[in-house]
Amino acid sequence: MALELITGPAHAGKIAELYARYLDELAHGRAAALVVPSSEAKRSVQQDLLARAPAVIGADPLDFDELFERILRHTGDQRRLLRGGARRILLRRVLPDAPDGLAARLQRLGSALLGPDDVREADPALADMYATWWRALDDAKAVDRGRMRIDVVRALQTDVAAWPQGEALFAQGFDDLSPAQEAALRLIAERSRVVLSLAYEAGRPPFAVLTDAVGRLAERAEIVDLPAAPGDRHADLVALERRFGEPDPDARCAASATGGVVLAEAEGERGEAEIVLREVASALRAGVPGDRIAILAPRGAADRRRLVRQLREADVAVDADEQRLLARTPFGRALMALLRSAWADEPGDEDRLTWLRSPWSGAPRHLVDQIERGMRRSRETFQEGVDRVGEPIMRALAPPAGTRGAATPVDEVRAAVRGMLRRAHGDGAPAAGRSLRDDVAQAGAVLRSLERLEGLEATRDDLLDLLAREPAPGARPRRGAIRVLDLRAARTADLDVAIVVGLEDVSFGAASAPDPLVEASDPGDVARHLAYTAITRPRHRLVLVRRIADDEGRPVAPTAIWEDLVAAAGDPGVVLRRRFSEPVHPVDEAPTVRERARAIAYLAATDRAEAERLAGAAGVTGALRRATAWLRRDTRLTDPSILGVQIGREVFNVTDLDRFGACSSVWLVEKLLQPNRIDVPVDDRFRVGTMAHAILARFYREAPGLLNVTAIGPAQADAARTVAEGMVEDAFLGVRPIVAGDRLRLDLMRATMLRDVGRLVRAQARSDAPLVPTEFEIGFGSGNAAQGRRDGVDVGVARLSGKIDRIDTDPSMTARAIIVDYKTSRIPNGKDIRERGELQVPLYLLALREVLGREPVGGLFISIRKGEVRGLVDAAEDDVLPPILTRTDLVDHEEFERVLEAARAAAADRIGRIRAGDIRHDPSDRRMCEKFCDHAGICRVARR
Repeated sequence: MALELITGPAHAGKIAELYARYLDELAHGRAAALVVPSSEAKRSVQQDLLARAPAVIGADPLDFDELFERILRHTGDQRRLLRGGARRILLRRVLPDAPDGLAARLQRLGSALLGPDDVREADPALADMYATWWRALDDAKAVDRGRMRIDVVRALQTDVAAWPQGEALFAQGFDDLSPAQEAALRLIAERSRVVLSLAYEAGRPPFAVLTDAVGRLAERAEIVDLPAAPGDRHADLVALERRFGEPDPDARCAASATGGVVLAEAEGERGEAEIVLREVASALRAGVPGDRIAILAPRGAADRRRLVRQLREADVAVDADEQRLLARTPFGRALMALLRSAWADEPGDEDRLTWLRSPWSGAPRHLVDQIERGMRRSRETFQEGVDRVGEPIMRALAPPAGTRGAATPVDEVRAAVRGMLRRAHGDGAPAAGRSLRDDVAQAGAVLRSLERLEGLEATRDDLLDLLAREPAPGARPRRGAIRVLDLRAARTADLDVAIVVGLEDVSFGAASAPDPLVEASDPGDVARHLAYTAITRPRHRLVLVRRIADDEGRPVAPTAIWEDLVAAAGDPGVVLRRRFSEPVHPVDEAPTVRERARAIAYLAATDRAEAERLAGAAGVTGALRRATAWLRRDTRLTDPSILGVQIGREVFNVTDLDRFGACSSVWLVEKLLQPNRIDVPVDDRFRVGTMAHAILARFYREAPGLLNVTAIGPAQADAARTVAEGMVEDAFLGVRPIVAGDRLRLDLMRATMLRDVGRLVRAQARSDAPLVPTEFEIGFGSGNAAQGRRDGVDVGVARLSGKIDRIDTDPSMTARAIIVDYKTSRIPNGKDIRERGELQVPLYLLALREVLGREPVGGLFISIRKGEVRGLVDAAEDDVLPPILTRTDLVDHEEFERVLEAARAAAADRIGRIRAGDIRHDPSDRRMCEKFCDHAGICRVARR
């Protein structure tokens, strides 16, 4: 017997030759097996075989794992094959402390024919876990795929029954033939006829990844080398395939917008999606069937979710393997909620509500609404709502018979699944539709997973974990849908149009972190071969797309794959571009009705008449009317209940008025709507700022006494820093990490505080400021303020409240004083206060004069992080001013008084606007609004 190798470039007829030989073997009544690269390819291969030989009998393609399992059974080995959830449960049981990724790594070692003894010298710890796993498999009388591959290769070496005498094997091979697969082919070839097809041309760079494997296989093989056969492919695609990876750049293919090869560059995900959508729409309009169009990405739909979503939003049918989990489908969520409720001693309200909300509970929807409404308004608990509603909900909450108390937890899950189907699709249910088909498919997936657990004695926790990780069954491909394929799944695709994305990915689908114990191909060679496969799939048009910038605008350098493709195309230049600066398509190039409507609305900003004419022709007049009316929308609050509360307020906080002046829309969201974030991240900056305020207040109260001075000056600068650092250490003695066990985070906070506070007090001492800190955290205008300070600042229409961090007074007993406010973020200077309408400092200075009875000299902001000092001060009081102020902070006395009175008038104006509900999109700093606003998604008017 011998091995036959059918080699040649893409479209040389290798697969046709392989299938012809396979069908001829079957036609002569001889046993034969056909192996294809993946289980996903089997359906298309069967259709291809039937098209070639409609009367064929016995044509049943296998993937390599099915081939290994078949060989295992030929030897009489009846051990169960563990896969999926069953394997995870057993692995977690015997190796509870196993590192993440161990399961996948053991599979790779098995594919490389490496057992525990083979890896012991390189990694003893791994070898021990590996050996423990094999012992557990032996005890369970089972194998996993990795162990099966090793045992099958050994059986082929020693057992004559491992392969039926005279049965031929035909196999499609690719660049990722594992050592186990390669060894199996060579060993079977010693007994029977083996025919293997490979895309390979000796000496060409795109096939370098296969050179070693072909060399090993060719030692005892007959090689049939088929020449390139262009067939009906576009001349540009033929030229690109022949030139890709070659050093000679002379040959060109005519890459252009209308040619066979198109180069495209996009900025960000949206730009990439718009180019793809345009090309898909153009191909569909030209009459190309949807199933002859594919988008090829390094990791398929998992890497291009936004692209898939935008295609579907444009009403393009898409067939994408999105690898959903069962727990994220409605059926899976309902099943897990049912099981948790049935199995828990005290079921959670959320699980019971999830179950009741599902169609499988049979609960009347309006009664569930009543219960949830009462809970949201805090009028009653879930159980009180159930008691009030009565029998229908009680009946729906009762789990299906057998869900609790069956023989085993596996039986309980089976009972739950069957009970769900009966409730939703029983005798009284409507006629079977797509929902029934979906439910049956998902229920079948769960039941098949449970069958694999036979003999493992899975616990309830095991089953909940299995269901949380179980993949949902894939949706049946829609006829005429375009496909989104990863590069390996694309190897069997026959297309008219291919759009290749992800060419900015350096590895372009190659494994980025190969196992150090497994000999791996060079990632560059793998990426080049995958790129070759991608560009040879289409027959008429190839679009190569790379991102030149990420979503943050950072440039992305071209990769070696992109440069090789450009060189193979003759460096023709980029034809298609989508940039951040292009908000819409040109009207005549918009690929969909929605994009055309957007383009017309954009035109309306400069040419309303032309936009209305185009909207009428395109049938989007209503969309244009709504788009332009939005910009004229009145944002004033009109609800009497809201306005009544504001009109009745007599005291307004200074900080609130400052926020209103920065942007009244943000004030509305933060002060009135007050949305709460779920799982809000811990804000270390806020925590550090709060602690720093307390530490600095304590320092200025106690440090003079500790240092035995009346005021801290340059002579005490170093000692002051030491005292301040001691107070920081004291403050952290009782502090616990925000996240349990996150000690490093707390240590970093303490180190930052030591640095910032120590540096700040030292710099303040060395500045030798004439005024001395004497009062701290001084409140005014509120019920918590000291007697005599509760009236606040009178601005005519209302009074103001606030809290001053610190007041520095004159040791010579004059009434002069400066207010100080600590900040952890950016601090404004005097120019900002005067020109941008920031009210905090001027209004606090009015409070200093009118409520606290001191004469204001100025107000300062001090940055805790950077130690900077900025603010607004009266230049006429230069004898008590700190020497570190800049020119922008100093104003003459008349200007100083004018700023204070202007602040009083501005405060009254803002209070009037609040009471009138006058909310606008009016950010004082447009740059902060466009880049850093947390509330852009709920802003009341569009940003312009």
